Amino acid sequence: MGFRLPNGATLQIASAYGAAIPVTALSNANPTVATAAAHGLPDGDIIAVTSGWTRLNDRAARVDNSLSGTFELEKINTVNVQPYPAGSGAGSVREVTAFVEIPQIADVATSGGDQQFTTFGFLADDDDRQLPTSKNTRTPASLMPIRSRSTPPGLTRPVRSLVISARR
Repeated sequence: MGFRLPNGATLQIASAYGAAIPVTALSNANPTVATAAAHGLPDGDIIAVTSGWTRLNDRAARVDNSLSGTFELEKINTVNVQPYPAGSGAGSVREVTAFVEIPQIADVATSGGDQQFTTFGFLADDDDRQLPTSKNTRTPASLMPIRSRSTPPGLTRPVRSLVISARR
């Protein structure tokens, strides 16, 4: 997977969060609808999601169609009940209140995604066999010049995901 950053784009990571807002339900819909009493989140806010659904847990999302007791997670599709079992997605969200720019990015790439195998052999076989099992985690990797080795202010743990925003 690759992507291009337009001229003037910056890479930023969340550095401060608001208080946790309890989410009592997440719908199996496209887009996902979160139920949270008096959440106060306006459209366009970036939030960090904590959910009982492992594919959604610890992900960033953008708020859309915010109403007094519900809001949508823009472009998040949870229709498939296999990875998103009905009734088990409740958790919480936190508004991202500040970002820190990751300066002097020279290139953006990903790493991981390698196929893993299990090896086995039958007693009657001369050769072992392999079956594909899962894939390594694919993560963003940024190539920075040597002069920018320091950790940006506010960054206290490893980067799991980057929030990309174009600013001119």
